[in-house]
Amino acid sequence: MTVMTEAQSVYLAERQVGVLATGRRDGSPQQSMITHLFDGTHVLISITKDRAKYANVRLQPRVSLLVPDGRQQVIVYGTAEVLEGKARDKAIIAIRHLYQYDRTLPLLATSEPEPVIDVRTRAAVPGVRRERVTFGSTHDERVVATLTYPDSGRPYAAVILQHGSTPMGRHSWQTRPSGPIHLEWAQRGVMTVAVDAYGFGSREAPDDRGRLRTGRPDLLFRTRDQRIQAVQDLMRTMDYLASRADVRGDAVGYLGVSMGCRIGVPFFALDSRVGAGAFFVGGSGDYSRFVVAGTEFAALAEDEQLVFDLTDPIAFAPLTAGRPVFAVNGERDETVGGREPAERLQQALGEPKTLRWFDGGHGESPPELYEEAFAFLGAHLRA
Repeated sequence: MTVMTEAQSVYLAERQVGVLATGRRDGSPQQSMITHLFDGTHVLISITKDRAKYANVRLQPRVSLLVPDGRQQVIVYGTAEVLEGKARDKAIIAIRHLYQYDRTLPLLATSEPEPVIDVRTRAAVPGVRRERVTFGSTHDERVVATLTYPDSGRPYAAVILQHGSTPMGRHSWQTRPSGPIHLEWAQRGVMTVAVDAYGFGSREAPDDRGRLRTGRPDLLFRTRDQRIQAVQDLMRTMDYLASRADVRGDAVGYLGVSMGCRIGVPFFALDSRVGAGAFFVGGSGDYSRFVVAGTEFAALAEDEQLVFDLTDPIAFAPLTAGRPVFAVNGERDETVGGREPAERLQQALGEPKTLRWFDGGHGESPPELYEEAFAFLGAHLRA
């Protein structure tokens, strides 16, 4: 057996994109662009059973992996082993390391007061305060969030609110059909923490980070990096809330919608400081609009799957066991690919859990389900 040098090991650990070569039944080679994780001993690759490379390695496990970087490259030859059950759990644990960070990073937080206006009436709201805060995160990023809370001075239960894929970012909570819950919940005694995800709202950038564009697979992998960064930003939000005397550290919950569910499940699973979670209109696996033949995204379908392999919430859903979760999905949500991907994620979530379905699509969650989510989080956080 050939042993890799230290330089080769470092090279593989620092790069996650490569070309996997497997053998078809007729003996011809098949090459697939994949994302991988090198744990120091093994190269871990997440694939689904409906992929050709899965059938190939079952038939002929000898494979090679080319990891290029400009004119540099490392080629690994080896024997593939399909990990299932407990072995697969170990691979998931390794993938979790992609989300870890140095918790001793300084916050360097800033805060400035903002007026509290009800956008429906354009009137000032008495008895409620609002702050725009920023604090440091990984990769020299700064998280931007709006805190809205009662003007009572006592320590509050808090709920982190994570928006979906919208340019409005954290401000989208003000215009939701269900009402400005960030304000309504604050009026009822809870601090709400609306966070701009990396690449959205005030953190949107001209390089289209976190967005898919036809013919730009590099942006696809930025999408992967965006999702990992967004999870780390939520963890840093917990670090920030822990630094505030007016937040009860044992009473912090989470509510995420759409993309906020996709990044929220890994966050909730990996950060045990979050006491309860509510996830609206999320799903597992491919989003159908990226894989339907004939669409502008058809050429990126396989690469999109690779991104989901490292960020799919279903890999983290079982790790939510032991803390209460509330999951809501629409019966006719074609954005997440219909009922099956949504149901798959719901079933993977750990117990205790409360599952709700409504007759509608992706952006049609009824106000009464947000009301139920508030009661659910409040009961478990003792708000």
